[in-house]
Amino acid sequence: MCFELQVEDAMLCYVQRAACLCFGAWRLSLPQLCAPRVSATEKSEGAGQVRVAVTVTLPLVGLLVAYDGHLDVGTR
Repeated sequence: MCFELQVEDAMLCYVQRAACLCFGAWRLSLPQLCAPRVSATEKSEGAGQVRVAVTVTLPLVGLLVAYDGHLDVGTR
């Protein structure tokens, strides 16, 4: 998956630009009609917490997986 990172309304947005199947050093680009679609955002919500939203859909199948919640980002 290849993403372009953009900032919108203090939120980091992952904009999907391409999808490939990789076999070692060999790559096969997938046409948009066949490629899974990933939508993802993240936003800081205070010290050590990030709100994350991710969805993955497949053509002809629909929603494969979705997550919307908080991640604790601890420092060591």
